[in-house]
Amino acid sequence: MDTAVLLYAPALDAVAAAWRGDGDADVPPHLVLAHPFLAADAVDVGVEEELRWFFRGVDGLRVRFGEVQRRDGVLWLLPERPSEVVDLAAALALRWPELAPVEPPVPSVALARGDDAHLDEVARDVQRLLPLDAELVRAGLWVRDGAWAERAVLPLAEPD
Repeated sequence: MDTAVLLYAPALDAVAAAWRGDGDADVPPHLVLAHPFLAADAVDVGVEEELRWFFRGVDGLRVRFGEVQRRDGVLWLLPERPSEVVDLAAALALRWPELAPVEPPVPSVALARGDDAHLDEVARDVQRLLPLDAELVRAGLWVRDGAWAERAVLPLAEPD
């Protein structure tokens, strides 16, 4: 079993839905804060409550996505100023120092997977929509035992 802490970008649902494959359908568009998180058997009610407490102290983020990038057969949507998300992942890692560094190190949202021709088509279509603004208002604790499933919703504070 695998676990992850993900930061949602619900404003990207419609954009991503047009291009994400069946393998991505379980999890909405997101930025990875911690993957892997903790071993699944180490994630208990106490860890869930601590995560809720952690995210209650985090203001929601407004992020502008302005670039697409291709890496390893995946087309990624990158935020213009990723530092807030990087800082949030670092703060999470301060609490749980056993966490591995997030890959890729620049937070990004997976839009599509496939061959070069498919990714070229997606990139052309998405670039017409850029920049895209998104409010990130919640995170989630996810567990994969075959398929991914959300185990805990982690709301952030209202953005100023």
